Amino acid sequence: MKHFSIVQIDSIEFETSKFADNPFIIDSNLITVSKNGISLPIDNSESIILMDSISRDETENVQYHFQGYNWSFNQYLIVEEMYEDERIFLIDKKDGKKTILWNRPIQDQEGRYLFNKQSNLSAVYDDVPFGFQIWEKELGALIQVEEVKLQHNIIMDAIWTTSGDLFIKSLPINEFITQGEEAKSGFDYYKLTKRK
Repeated sequence: MKHFSIVQIDSIEFETSKFADNPFIIDSNLITVSKNGISLPIDNSESIILMDSISRDETENVQYHFQGYNWSFNQYLIVEEMYEDERIFLIDKKDGKKTILWNRPIQDQEGRYLFNKQSNLSAVYDDVPFGFQIWEKELGALIQVEEVKLQHNIIMDAIWTTSGDLFIKSLPINEFITQGEEAKSGFDYYKLTKRK
């Protein structure tokens, strides 16, 4: 990784650290919700309207859900819900630019980085690699600075600490297949630190 170093840690360090809040604020006053979708105000243009598409064939349904707004990044968090799937993306309030993510993002305490993981359960059975992405706010834009693909582990949890480190809790895929999401043991823990 170019921007972060990584070391393995033990469960005690993971469990005793102080974690930062995840400041995606769900404030419905920021948007307009109708029975057919949502409207997001954009600073430099007209609002973006995300219209739901409901069909008799449920496999063709698409619904949009507002999941929060992040003041540090000026981004709306949207979930596009489809039949047995969903897509997560951010929409920049300044210009309406859409950034597709693997999962719901987690912000660091300084408001500089976002982390998101690929841990879709179906990926285990489709041989899709797991991993994570880290995005950085640079000159008001959101830039992907890291993308790491994992072949043997699934990320179960990830949290930014108040000191700015990122802690990751992972499980070997074979353990995940046998224990599932309710796994109680077999975890590996890692700490990612920003390079100077």
